[in-house]
Amino acid sequence: MSQFQVSTLYAFADGLLKGNPAGVCVLPSFPDEKFMRAVAYKMGYSETAFAVKQGDNAYALRWFSPYQEVPLCGHATLATAAHLHACNAIDASQPIRFDTAAGTLDVTQQEDGWRLRLQPAPAEPCDGEGLSECIDAPIEQAYYNGTNYVAVLADLATLNACKPQLETIKALPADDLIITTATDTEGYDFAYRCFSPQLGINEDPVTGSAQAVLAPLWAEKLGQTEFRALQASAEGGALHVRLHEAGIDVSGKVREGDTCTVSTLIAPQTHQGGHA
Repeated sequence: MSQFQVSTLYAFADGLLKGNPAGVCVLPSFPDEKFMRAVAYKMGYSETAFAVKQGDNAYALRWFSPYQEVPLCGHATLATAAHLHACNAIDASQPIRFDTAAGTLDVTQQEDGWRLRLQPAPAEPCDGEGLSECIDAPIEQAYYNGTNYVAVLADLATLNACKPQLETIKALPADDLIITTATDTEGYDFAYRCFSPQLGINEDPVTGSAQAVLAPLWAEKLGQTEFRALQASAEGGALHVRLHEAGIDVSGKVREGDTCTVSTLIAPQTHQGGHA
């Protein structure tokens, strides 16, 4: 396979918020992992998605960072659904089902974007030792769910001013460090940032999968089950989040970008780390 198409789409883009770019590559079957890692490395996005059709509105889906396969990626899943719709490969009036390492994920089209359903991954309070040093800022509370650390900060100004210490974050026994705060800025309920240097992603532009841990946390703190969330990265992203008995619905707009033909692969660097 010397040439193939990779499309770029921006998930959770809204107004001046650029959203998170994802590469989407639809193939007749999955190539070997080394090939997919090389494609993801060449694209350079936090994740590139690879989809293989299994049936009507049903695809197998895998995600790769520039360094490794990851178990779950929200923004690239929405990007894949939007790309398939643009190619007339699915019936958008029905749910699109993706068979993934994280289980079956359902995506549905809405009037103003796309919705992904996740399952909650709540975190428990922890002492948060060392987390302040990771972001060079004071934290108010800390949580851990075995995969993610979450640090709650005092306000949006503190969150925006954080200076991630990437080597310190890499040493954490977690895939992600998420920092978050309540805010009423422009109608948002909470804001957050997500750092994943283990993947070579210093700061993820928009992290849809983070809502699996953030939605239960803010539901308890704010006493509500529906939120507008702001990812306060340089690019920025807007998410609508709803917690209910069947799971967590994460919704946002997807903007189409460019499509390129990739013919020369750059070998991926050797890298150790987990998924953010």
